Amino acid sequence: MAPEYYSATYQGETIRSRYPIGKGLLCPICRSLLASPRIAVCGHAFCSSCVNKWLTSNTQCPMCDSDISNAKPTKSKLLSEIISSTELVCAGPPAADGSSCTALLTVDTKDAHAETCPYILNPPTPPPVRLAPAGIRMGSKKSPTTQTKKQRETKSSDGKVQQPSAAEQALEASRKITRRRIEEMKRSQNIPVSNVLGIKLDM
Repeated sequence: MAPEYYSATYQGETIRSRYPIGKGLLCPICRSLLASPRIAVCGHAFCSSCVNKWLTSNTQCPMCDSDISNAKPTKSKLLSEIISSTELVCAGPPAADGSSCTALLTVDTKDAHAETCPYILNPPTPPPVRLAPAGIRMGSKKSPTTQTKKQRETKSSDGKVQQPSAAEQALEASRKITRRRIEEMKRSQNIPVSNVLGIKLDM
């Protein structure tokens, strides 16, 4: 059974961890793992770029509505160390045989690992999409319109011949009418039946 991972984003990239990432480490503005965390005077933490952009058009904290415009948010060395030491796992896809990268990473080492990880550099090729022939749905038998009358008259378990359904009988009647009309056109215009309507019928 594949291990369960917890996903988040960091600077626009998906990251995975074996453990849940606490809400206190997520920016309440972009919902990603804090990048260059800054703490406002109210005590809430944000990404540096997020809070700076927020303050260009707002004066209140998005979490508690406190006025945070009078004091510039400060760096948080403690939060930076916690985020830098957060254990991550490789985000590369599993190989075709089901194996996956087992490297343990941090936000500081994940980029260097991505440059050498074979699971990231050589992702498995998805299987080709198999297209069904025209007129036949995937996973279904041939349409009754491509079967002969003998093929449609199958025998049941007790040996009795099963008659075609009402829809098949109506289709066969429509075919006979079409054949008859084409024969009439052929006789009246003296042209080959294969040229009539550009089709070829089994007479």
